[in-house]
Amino acid sequence: MAHFDQKNYDRARPYLERAVELFPYQAGIGNPFDKLATIHEAEGDQEKVASALRGWVAYDENQAEPLRRLARWREGRGEKQEAIDLLRQSFYIDPFHYAAHSQAGRLHLDLGQPEKAIRELEVALANRPPNPAEAHVQLGRALRAGGRWGEAKGSVLRALEMAPSYTEAQELLLDLVDLAPPAEDKSGKEATPPSSRN
Repeated sequence: MAHFDQKNYDRARPYLERAVELFPYQAGIGNPFDKLATIHEAEGDQEKVASALRGWVAYDENQAEPLRRLARWREGRGEKQEAIDLLRQSFYIDPFHYAAHSQAGRLHLDLGQPEKAIRELEVALANRPPNPAEAHVQLGRALRAGGRWGEAKGSVLRALEMAPSYTEAQELLLDLVDLAPPAEDKSGKEATPPSSRN
């Protein structure tokens, strides 16, 4: 549609609204629901964005993108569990989307669910994210939250192998050294934590 492509949204809107009424089953990226959501997003009307995306989901169950966009909208409203539920629906359609798994992992961590976060972040890492060092750091945070200190340190060290100057990885490694529970020596006594050594 020329008006939409030229970002003449005031003229494009009535045609798209009519198309939604007449042809709601028109599927795929770029359908009228998708374009209406884009218009509403440009206008800053998030409620209408969500309404358009819900319409898209209702008539096209084979697209993961509207579910992922709804999940971002839910997260923006602080509705983290609802966002996770939408992401899980999207995985049935597109199980290899690293960014969606990464978002789910971060949300699980925010909700105090480190083991679920670890699972999602491991899947994200397995799907070759464009920034693997960042993915290793995210996984390291989840492993630390789950009390898996050694694995967390290993994940952070892998991040530093890829990006030695990565500040977040350096800071997380220092935290792991300072906060890790003291190990036991061969006599069964606790070793002195690194942070308290002279």
